Amino acid sequence: MKKLIATILTATVLLTSSVMILAENGKMSKTTAGTQEKFNNILVVRAEDRAKLQEAFQDRKTELEAKWAKVLEKKALYTTNRAEFEAFKVALMAKREELLTLKSESLAIRVDNVKLRGDLRNSLGKIKDEGIALPAQTKLELDAAMAEIKVLTDKIKETNGQIKDTLQENKGFIKNKDYVSMETAFDEVIAVQKFRNESLTQINTILKDMVTLLATVV
Repeated sequence: MKKLIATILTATVLLTSSVMILAENGKMSKTTAGTQEKFNNILVVRAEDRAKLQEAFQDRKTELEAKWAKVLEKKALYTTNRAEFEAFKVALMAKREELLTLKSESLAIRVDNVKLRGDLRNSLGKIKDEGIALPAQTKLELDAAMAEIKVLTDKIKETNGQIKDTLQENKGFIKNKDYVSMETAFDEVIAVQKFRNESLTQINTILKDMVTLLATVV
């Protein structure tokens, strides 16, 4: 929540700057005021979406910490590895399929990301080549979008290596036929992969908005 408030405060500062630029002689037209309100709503929605995503990820991590703490207690319910396997084999197969689906989705999202970044570069290049001067409001919206992308990118970077480390640890669980821990490890990898996919999807949405915005001035 603190992060959300900070983001909204930052957005307010940006909006104030925009008002000063666009007001000209201290008078703002109804059209400009409408544009400001729309921009304000976009910034708030982006901040709320990111806060919800981060909160959901944190909640999932908290659940996983509790699940890891009860691994030994849960293992004690089974007298043999075979009994443990029979109890978890269906769940493990389902989680494996879910993870494969998430990885497939990740590839598609990244392909889309590369395309959108290329579209954005092309649009900016065309504007530069044609000597088009971007309106102050457009520049402000582009800067705000890039700032939001950076925040999301930094959050994704914070998870770098987490999946690899968990899968490496899971090799030991497989070797020891520790199916309780394998299930928890799968849950951890799935949580991280979901967060990465959803964060990158948000970035792609912002990139689409930027490309659409530039299309109005080209």
